[in-house]
Amino acid sequence: MKRLILLIMMLLPLGAMAQSPHFSALMTEYSTQEGCTTLNISNAMFQSLQIDIDAESMKVISIENQSLIPRFREQIKELVAPLNVLMSVNANNESVEIYQRSEEGRIKELYIITYEGSSCVALYIYGDNLEINQVNSLIEVF
Repeated sequence: MKRLILLIMMLLPLGAMAQSPHFSALMTEYSTQEGCTTLNISNAMFQSLQIDIDAESMKVISIENQSLIPRFREQIKELVAPLNVLMSVNANNESVEIYQRSEEGRIKELYIITYEGSSCVALYIYGDNLEINQVNSLIEVF
C-alpha cells in the first residue's frame, strides 16, 4: 500500500504538466464523425515553417454537421468553464470566444472558439509561454 501511495505521489506532477486530455478526447471523438475535420500541428511543423512561437502543439476541430454542434457546444462549455475569458464577441449570429489558462503570468493554454451559423471551430494551442502576437501570426499562416 505504501508503494502504491508513493507511486501516485510521484506521478501527480506529470499529470499537472500534461496538456488538456479533454480536448484530445474531443479530437478522438469527432475525428470519425461525418462533417467534422480535425487537425493536429506539432512544434516540428512550426519550426519547419519558421514560425516563431513557443507552442508545443495546435489542435483544431471544425464541425459542419449541424446535428453535432449542440453537443459539441456543451462539451466545450464544460472544458473552458474553469479558464479565464479573454474576449467574447457576438454579432450577426456569429460569435468568437477566447479563453486562457496561465501560470505565474505565462499563458499555457489558449482556446479560440467560433460559432458561425451552421459551423463551429475550436482551436486549442498549448505551450509554455504563449504570446498573443505570436498566436496571431500563427493563425494568419493557417
